[in-house]
Amino acid sequence: MYKEYFTIMSYDDQNSLLPGSNVVYQAYTPMILDVIALQQAYGEGSGTSGSGNDSITPGIAGYRTYFDTGGIDTVDLSDYTSGAYFNMGVNITGAAHLVGVSMSTFDAQNTISLGKDPANLRWFYGEYENATGSAAADQIVGNSLDNMIVGKDGNDTLSGGGGNDSLNGGSGDDILNGQDGIDTAVYAGSRDAFTITRNTDHSYTITDNTHTEGTDTLNGIERISFSDDHLALDIDGNAGITAKTLGAVFGKDALANKEYAGIGLKLLDGGMSYNDLMELAINTELGTHADDTAIVNLLYSNVVGTTPSASDLNYYTGLLQNGSYNEASIGILAADSTANANHINLIGLAATGLEFV
Repeated sequence: MYKEYFTIMSYDDQNSLLPGSNVVYQAYTPMILDVIALQQAYGEGSGTSGSGNDSITPGIAGYRTYFDTGGIDTVDLSDYTSGAYFNMGVNITGAAHLVGVSMSTFDAQNTISLGKDPANLRWFYGEYENATGSAAADQIVGNSLDNMIVGKDGNDTLSGGGGNDSLNGGSGDDILNGQDGIDTAVYAGSRDAFTITRNTDHSYTITDNTHTEGTDTLNGIERISFSDDHLALDIDGNAGITAKTLGAVFGKDALANKEYAGIGLKLLDGGMSYNDLMELAINTELGTHADDTAIVNLLYSNVVGTTPSASDLNYYTGLLQNGSYNEASIGILAADSTANANHINLIGLAATGLEFV
């Protein structure tokens, strides 16, 4: 860690004291370990940090540290004409804020893989929300916040990190990795300009047939946003719960109702449970305090496609009457059934996505 780009307070190159030394110090500010140590000792200074909605365009000469304490901040990497590597921030022991770093992709390869010193480097201490890439191929890794990352030109690799992130690769053939949270791949074109293919490893290939935004690979992406449409891809998550609930309570045709789908997704993405969504859906369709027969008739008809026989009706109403199930849990039983999955073509939805507004 005794490198100039980690600390200048502890860095000591005795060769620089020799006559005729050609050692050139590249640090223009205290480095990241210096800032962390000084703030631990003396507190955070108010005059050396950004607290508003800041836009930072880091240069590419030497080493610098930026410190930010608030606002919605954007890091513009356009000066990295050969491509940028930017990690927007991780937690490290002893640091009160996230620690991020940017450098050229060439330096990143040499530093991370080979242990060589970078020609240029920028530390980002604090919470940085957004990033915009260069005209070349960039590698940008988000942090635990809700990030908006735009790759612009080049074949970029954008990774979302821990928040609910928005990833826009721009032109070029990009790799978009959502990671944790509810992540959205953003495209400027209309839905009909793209071909969507679900791959055997559950990734998606998104091809722009106009050749404007290239061919992208999506991993761990839950939503796609086009200029005129939105798709939910997480059929094993909230999109699947929404689709199954719509099918069981409102019928198969309700899956084409983008407004209904959007309501379900918004509620689930906001933290509502499957149980509470099901109860809300049944109450919306039948009114509150619907009788057991009405609930069973509704669910059975939508899932199976016929009204229940007398014996089936007695069996399922009996489950409600003896307390084995309530209206929400029996709704989930119906929604999670193989019959419902087949009726709404849940496997097909995994390939096409669920449309919503």
